[in-house]
Amino acid sequence: MAEEKKAEEFIRVDQPWHVDYRVTAGPYGSRYLINIRDKGKLLAARCPKCQRWFMPPTMVCSVCHVRVPEYPRGWVELSGKGHLVYWEKVVTPMMNVLGELKPLTHLICTIQLDEGLGFGHLLDVAPDSDEEGKLKKGMRVELEMKPREERVGSPDDIKYFKVLWDEPVKEL
Repeated sequence: MAEEKKAEEFIRVDQPWHVDYRVTAGPYGSRYLINIRDKGKLLAARCPKCQRWFMPPTMVCSVCHVRVPEYPRGWVELSGKGHLVYWEKVVTPMMNVLGELKPLTHLICTIQLDEGLGFGHLLDVAPDSDEEGKLKKGMRVELEMKPREERVGSPDDIKYFKVLWDEPVKEL
């Protein structure tokens, strides 16, 4: 009888790599991020053929593949105001300094900006609060940026959308 060949054993060795690298945001992305940093405003660009808005602006329309004009032609600085379309509570497990997993809970939202674009971000309402119970679709909201001295030209420069409680609710 032929002796069965035993499978060779392999041991896995984990070697995590940490690689630091930087990539450019390109001319369109850079203009968008610089505007966030310097003016605290969002920019959008419009495709000259299909009229679709892009935020952040892109060089080529993803629908009709036409080149989007360079800044400032066809670009618009957005108001940062809009209406609440949808929100939900997100619970993320986070490890504290003692090594314990604790939930980090926040509300995320989808906004219909006044200019017609949709945008998603954090909502400045505490989860499970009385305020959360008062949220309604169509409520007026406004973008809140970090203070100018803290902005670096990153999407993280956007803090959240705050609810404008005293303004009328729009039927969406």
